Amino acid sequence: MRINFTDKTLLTYVNKGIDKNTLFTDITGLRVSIRPTSNQQILNNPKLGSMVGIHFKAIFNKDNKRYTFNLGSYPVMTLDEARKQYLEMAVKFKSGKYEEEQEQKLKAVTFGELYEEWKAIKFTKISETTQKKYNSVSSQHLRSLLSYPVNKITPNLVIDLLNDYLIKEQKYSTAEYVASLIRAVLDYAVFKQIIVVNPLKGILNFMPRAKTTHYQSFSDATLERDMKELFKAFSTQDHKLQCLLFMYFFTLLRSNELRTITFDNYSEDSLTVKTKTLDEFRVPLSTQAQKVMQYMIKNHQREDNPYIFEGMSKDGIISKNTLNKALSALGFKDRLRVHGIRTCGRQYMQTIPTAKESIIELCLSHVVGSQVQQAYNRGDYYNERARVMQIWCDFVEKCIGDSFAFITD
Repeated sequence: MRINFTDKTLLTYVNKGIDKNTLFTDITGLRVSIRPTSNQQILNNPKLGSMVGIHFKAIFNKDNKRYTFNLGSYPVMTLDEARKQYLEMAVKFKSGKYEEEQEQKLKAVTFGELYEEWKAIKFTKISETTQKKYNSVSSQHLRSLLSYPVNKITPNLVIDLLNDYLIKEQKYSTAEYVASLIRAVLDYAVFKQIIVVNPLKGILNFMPRAKTTHYQSFSDATLERDMKELFKAFSTQDHKLQCLLFMYFFTLLRSNELRTITFDNYSEDSLTVKTKTLDEFRVPLSTQAQKVMQYMIKNHQREDNPYIFEGMSKDGIISKNTLNKALSALGFKDRLRVHGIRTCGRQYMQTIPTAKESIIELCLSHVVGSQVQQAYNRGDYYNERARVMQIWCDFVEKCIGDSFAFITD
């Protein structure tokens, strides 16, 4: 039954309330949804002010499909405004103009516009470094796709885009990354109902797979000998560069995590950093690491630079390639890379009889266990990690030998 609603009718529900959610039909066909508001909701949000919530909806059935649109809420939207908007939409639905308008809107949505929306959501969950990566990807790899209508993107179009990486350059990992990125944006397009199906859903199954490569690292069989050789060779380098190398060994942090530490991250016996896997990770500083930090602070040059390891770039951070270049110049290019230092630590800790596997993983800021296990086990085991890290750092100092003297001097 249709009801000829008036403002007086609506105000009656506002003042007296209603027992359960009810959907009425106005004489025009407009739907009026009236829902009870509990006393607790009003206490939590005094702006509600009344015992009900009144919402206007437009509901149409066409070609065995049901279309529901939320028009607005009373009294922000008046009854007259809701009726007018509903009747305009009803005329468009009956004439088929609504579908035409929607089709035109879909054609107007470009991949670039959707990519920016998708990025804005992702940026709330990822680090600044990863954000820069997403920004550079659009300019380097997705330029030809940015102005393309989302609903016109096909697998063949994307394969043509990736052919330079797949055939000419054989950069399979880059092709995989770009394809995954495009697929993720199109998943978002499905969610927004811009397209019905993601045409790239299984694209990675039909692309050459990149071989997994591991960072060069010293063998566990010759670890002590190789580390002694490394530190001896590095003793000819600038003291601050040596300190950077020492700290990679003393903290086992990833490249970006260590290079970007600031004075705010540092306390007397620990660093608090955001890692690849954890938003906040406390790194216990061994006695050796504390000496290096004190040396770096004492010899810090630029007062306006908040980063412990200063660089010549505009942002004041030492380049990620600086240490790898030094390793290459000293003949270690095919034997050790910066990320491989973490492997050295992992190998040595495995030989410590009292070191538990879970503690070793936490020393590397690896997330341990399933999501359920992580939910129940929230400890960071700082003291246990500090003990294992101190044993490892004692071994590292032994390998450094006399090269560590300038720190204490």
